[in-house]
Amino acid sequence: GLSVRVEEQPLLPEDESILDMEGRPPRCRAVVTVTGRAAEARRSLPPNGEDALAGQRVMIALNRGDEPDPADTARYLNLKKALTGLT
Repeated sequence: GLSVRVEEQPLLPEDESILDMEGRPPRCRAVVTVTGRAAEARRSLPPNGEDALAGQRVMIALNRGDEPDPADTARYLNLKKALTGLT
């Protein structure tokens, strides 16, 4: 599994425009930082944060109803694979 640090923050007014698939706004705002992996599944994480930034752009596009950039999607999937150990 992953080790994470979660820091809850107050919702901002613009957060109310983000809706889930059932039309509900967020119930909380949090910053989640991956701090490592459990020892039994330890692998090295990507050497820089570019894949994570691409993942943020993918999520922003999806929340806006836009098609994410294919290059960003590929980088995000690489990050997801590295973090979860999936192939």
